[in-house]
Amino acid sequence: ALPDNVNDLEFHPTNPMIIYATTRATFIPSTFDYFFVSTNGGATFTQMTAPIDAIAGTTQVTVSPNNPDIAYIAAYPGGQADTKQGGKVMKYTQSTNTITIVTPVTYTFPMPYWSLAGAWDFRIEVDPNDANHLFHGCVWTHESFDGGATWNLTSVPHADVHDIKWQ
Repeated sequence: ALPDNVNDLEFHPTNPMIIYATTRATFIPSTFDYFFVSTNGGATFTQMTAPIDAIAGTTQVTVSPNNPDIAYIAAYPGGQADTKQGGKVMKYTQSTNTITIVTPVTYTFPMPYWSLAGAWDFRIEVDPNDANHLFHGCVWTHESFDGGATWNLTSVPHADVHDIKWQ
């Protein structure tokens, strides 16, 4: 069963039996973020990661219809409101059951001044037509065209990003 601190759920676009879930860490008691996968429509979930370097932070998941074998997991480091670093992004490949880090916690996001601020506002979304085109939003919005290896600042001025949807 999933813990009670589920933060995000995404369904595989072509197979409703596959469900991805992330948890949000809590302050009391202190917990970590995790990524889970269900292959039986949510009857059971398997924890796929060790703690995601985000104690008391938040974690999101997104999957593109363009390549439903890939899900991206983004974690925001808790307790770091004044940072340009820490927004780790991982890529989960369902067919091989593997996770790779595409944006390490040491990556410095380009922005005019500090604050990923993801404990309050945080989202990652993938283009439904291009699995390598990502948006990462917190106080600032960043865009990647290479699956999260590099990011460009796309929004100024400051605007909290609580959700991103394609039209």
